[in-house]
Amino acid sequence: VMVEPFPVPLTIQTKSSYSKNKYFSGNHDLVLAFGMDKEDLEVLDDYDGIEYIVAIPWLKDKTAPWIERWNVREITGKQYDKNVSEISDIVKVAMTELSSVINRSTGISHPSDNNRAKTYIRALYKYEPELDAEAVVSYLVTGLGWTSSHANDVGKLITTLNEGRYFRGGEKTGLQDYYKRWKEKVKSAKNNHP
Repeated sequence: VMVEPFPVPLTIQTKSSYSKNKYFSGNHDLVLAFGMDKEDLEVLDDYDGIEYIVAIPWLKDKTAPWIERWNVREITGKQYDKNVSEISDIVKVAMTELSSVINRSTGISHPSDNNRAKTYIRALYKYEPELDAEAVVSYLVTGLGWTSSHANDVGKLITTLNEGRYFRGGEKTGLQDYYKRWKEKVKSAKNNHP
């Protein structure tokens, strides 16, 4: 649809018809998302051709984690109050290391990558005072460039442990060695950058 006097193509689509197969990384789409929840917006996050998303939620609490993740501004310019917990430098180092040793295009779906992720999450859960799933997912997406779907797989592991449940896989011994290595990296980085 061409709207006068704008010489820019304007398409109106539903979330079902807007497909990432039709839109390639060369595009710079502006998407107006009406009434979408967090999960719908995360799907849009993962599309390469989207430059900006303007989200107009029906219920703010259904999109709050997504809003907090991206530290968005209201259209009036007001900054949204961020309620997501910050993660420690040790968690950042661990997630950065995890990012460098797994196949990021498949996330943690490969058995060896899944096992490694479970080991890292077990170590962090055991030695960190608090491990907030949404904060880690936000860091993976906004800080390390993970897709929302792959980052959510890591978040589910954290949520499982935080809810007092367990999962199979991952090392159960030697977790302190992982944590000590990450702690040493943080200490070394702070000593090199006063």
